[in-house]
Amino acid sequence: MKTSVALSFLLFALPVSEAQVGPLFTILFNSLTDVILPQINTFVGTAFAAQDPLALDISGTENLGEYDTDDCNIEVTATYGVGDLVGLSNAELSELLMESSTLTLTPFDMDKGACFSGIITTTAIVSDLAVNVNGTMSGDCAGVAVSDTFTGSGVVDTIKMPLSVTIGGEADPFGPAFLLDVFTIESFELEREGFTLTVEGLDEVFQDSVAALSETIEGEIDGSLATIIDKSFFQGLIDAVMPLEIAL
Repeated sequence: MKTSVALSFLLFALPVSEAQVGPLFTILFNSLTDVILPQINTFVGTAFAAQDPLALDISGTENLGEYDTDDCNIEVTATYGVGDLVGLSNAELSELLMESSTLTLTPFDMDKGACFSGIITTTAIVSDLAVNVNGTMSGDCAGVAVSDTFTGSGVVDTIKMPLSVTIGGEADPFGPAFLLDVFTIESFELEREGFTLTVEGLDEVFQDSVAALSETIEGEIDGSLATIIDKSFFQGLIDAVMPLEIAL
């Protein structure tokens, strides 16, 4: 059965009340996520492209600790900078689950169709985000001041954003699509998993301090992301590309 036929059957053929139609629409929506989700993910990717790359504005100086090397015992200080985060436009919703919905019917008027709203839960996920890093390491090695510059790259494995969203729009029972013109984020969380740093150009005396540098930069990235990416940030990106027509 084609989707538009199923929707028209739901809205006009079933002998149910408007209160009963909401749960039925929820079931229908959840059965169509294979059709709906790829289209919404294109929409989400377009929204996040407006902030790809994302300026993190990270720089600092950090004492990385003391290290016993073959040449000397050295206390290392790093001055570093982190470039823009690249890859947010690859963001996708992992799934769509409509928890509940309402459907406002227009009886006996086939042209007007119905207005719907519902609560969905989902998680926006983006993986393999890249940053460039650069800086200088310095210290005192057996009474001799030494320093070296470095460049490198970091990879954030995954950013997850669990969401609860109110969606709404208009459903034409006989049309090939429905219009989604409400996408309001009700709850938002930010989770970051995994970070790998690779650096080049450092003298052997500084190699043992790379792990501490990675931990420092990872913490700075976490702090920057928590400041920048919040519910308002996500909502603003979505609002800029609304409304969305979902083909059925």
